[in-house]
Amino acid sequence: LVKAEEELREARKLAAQNPSYGPPFIAEVENSLGVVLVHQKRYDDAIAMLRETASNLLNRTPHLAWGNLGWAYYEKGQYTDAVAALTQSIRHQNRFCLGYYRLGQAYLALRDFEHAEESLTHCLEVPDEGCHNLQDAWHLRGQARARLGQREDAIGDFERCLELAASTPTGRACQSYLEATQ
Repeated sequence: LVKAEEELREARKLAAQNPSYGPPFIAEVENSLGVVLVHQKRYDDAIAMLRETASNLLNRTPHLAWGNLGWAYYEKGQYTDAVAALTQSIRHQNRFCLGYYRLGQAYLALRDFEHAEESLTHCLEVPDEGCHNLQDAWHLRGQARARLGQREDAIGDFERCLELAASTPTGRACQSYLEATQ
């Protein structure tokens, strides 16, 4: 991560000096740098950078920057701010299943189970195989549905979670939920 940060900072510096790259390229570099900062648990630095690049009118992929900003807020424990940023991400790209997933995750943290279930359902309904197979989304939607008293739907989500991969930590968590409902 240290090397990645160094390389991305150098890329940003070189791109700023070369007009053939331009602001859209710099915005993508800053988004990637923000991701590295989140992985380093430097949330305030990541939030500052990602907020700037998400708001950049020349950013060609603002949904990614808004999504990563929401992720940074989530990791910092600022769930309301995470919801606001992630809502922006899916406004920019309504097929951004990772944005819906993280939005559901933030709503779960806020104990807003109805919105969590709705966001995770949107995630799993995006017409993309990767979205349909996002094991963590099945797991979290099962949790939200269980909290909403939708027992049979929750069981179905946990079963689908297990079908995807029983040996992962998420698969084992889904198995635990299923065992608890028996």
